[in-house]
Amino acid sequence: MRHRTARAVTLALVALVVFGAALRIYSYLGNPSLWLDEAALAQNVIGRSFAGLLAPLDRQQVAPLGFLWLEKTAVSLFGTSEYALRIVPLLASIAALPLFAIVARRLLAPVAAVFALALFATATPLLYFAAEMKQYSLDVAVTLALFALAISLAPEAGDAQPAGTGSRNQRLAALAIAGIIAPWLSQPSVFALGGVALFLGIPFFRAKSARERRDAVRPLLPPFALWALSGGASILHSFAEVDPATRGALDRFWERGFIPVSSGVVASMHWVGTTVHDVFAWLFPPVVAAMTIALFLLGIAALVRRSDGGASLLLAPLAFMLLASALHLYPVSYRLLLFITPSLLLTVGAGSEWLLKIARSLGTRRSRVTTGARATSGPSSPMALGATSALCAAFVLLAVRSAMTLVEIPFYREELRPLVKYLAQHRRADDAIYVYYASAPAFEYYATRDGIPRSAYRLGICARGEWREYLTDVDELRGRPRVWFVMSHPFNKGGIREDSLFLQYFASLGERVDSTSAVGAELRLYDLSDALARTTTAGYVPPASGDSSSAGIGCSGAVVRRS
Repeated sequence: MRHRTARAVTLALVALVVFGAALRIYSYLGNPSLWLDEAALAQNVIGRSFAGLLAPLDRQQVAPLGFLWLEKTAVSLFGTSEYALRIVPLLASIAALPLFAIVARRLLAPVAAVFALALFATATPLLYFAAEMKQYSLDVAVTLALFALAISLAPEAGDAQPAGTGSRNQRLAALAIAGIIAPWLSQPSVFALGGVALFLGIPFFRAKSARERRDAVRPLLPPFALWALSGGASILHSFAEVDPATRGALDRFWERGFIPVSSGVVASMHWVGTTVHDVFAWLFPPVVAAMTIALFLLGIAALVRRSDGGASLLLAPLAFMLLASALHLYPVSYRLLLFITPSLLLTVGAGSEWLLKIARSLGTRRSRVTTGARATSGPSSPMALGATSALCAAFVLLAVRSAMTLVEIPFYREELRPLVKYLAQHRRADDAIYVYYASAPAFEYYATRDGIPRSAYRLGICARGEWREYLTDVDELRGRPRVWFVMSHPFNKGGIREDSLFLQYFASLGERVDSTSAVGAELRLYDLSDALARTTTAGYVPPASGDSSSAGIGCSGAVVRRS
């Protein structure tokens, strides 16, 4: 019976790995247009050599050096298409699936492992970032690789020696090398390494004599020292690659990702609770999110009660991350949290495992007979039935969630590619093209492919908080009979709706001749030949956004003032 159960669990895990990989490939093959941040990072990778990527990146971009070199390798081998630019995140996201299955199978009971992997395979952000040219999928894969290597050094239940192939020294060497490389591939891997260090140090804390403590810590000192040196060097490099202006802009952008320690303990705890809620709401739809939050909290208690070090491995990275946030060293916000999703979902799995144990204990009554102590099964209690039903409902919700995911992907965000192609086909040699500043990185990427020369278009300025400067910039196009306006990723904070501002102002200056649009992008052609006689600027009042925050956020390398 045990053999049959183990085989069923293995098949379920394999099926989920295949299903999760299929979802990621499907999302990748959808081939959405590059959006602002992707295009800005792509411009750096395409336009620089391997050595050039050591210098601070343009357009306020930040990424670990190892990821940049992997991207440069992909571009060198496969060209500069979207598929080539996104192959590294895709492969990392797919690799994370079997790694998660390995870790879950070692840390969780069979059913809980299947449940946790089902969550991991279908979480929307993990699917989204599998097809985006950013480093966040690699963050997840690196974290799981470190967890898997650390667990390979832990003994199986009842065994005196660690499980896995090869000797302990070989596995420790493999983990040591991985820990040296990890910070260069994934900046938040330093938090995972902290959890791994605590996990490996458990024998030291449990030792009963000085000799046992020395024996436990001696083989760990070289790897730990190398990790500290590598991690420190990677952190210094990450600071060096960000110029002061970019650092200030990023600090303002991520301000809400730092724990408000100065506001007191109550405010800080409220912030943590809100962040936990928001992260699960980001990962899953409302009903599933509420379920996973409850199981996560139960999982924390379950891990703390266990003696296998699971709490150190899974929860310590979360604690280190929150400490870094309190020190304003690492913002805790959405995509920067993707690396911690394995810890969150494995903890949810631990909570479901403990819930099942509670259900079994409540559903069993033991009676002693005169021939000796013997357990007999009795009827299930209402609480046991409730716990079991809750988990069954969770699996049903996951199945429904998986079906919904098929409708949601591929994820289209800012589809500028078809608009640039349309523009290339319909523009005339003497047409003016005005490109909204946030559209610039993606427009330049696609304009190069579609044969629109740099001399043919004008990049708009970024004047957040000074909206009249936008109008002055557009005014230079008055009198032109054909002016194309390209917009994607409009900024709708700082008290201004910049999309409405530009569209309404162009409409007030002249007549719209042509237009086309796609998800998150607009292309319009205006006749401004009569605009010289109009005095629209003086009395023009822009539409308000209702959000006065973030006016000082950086302009992603855009032209801030026209020289």
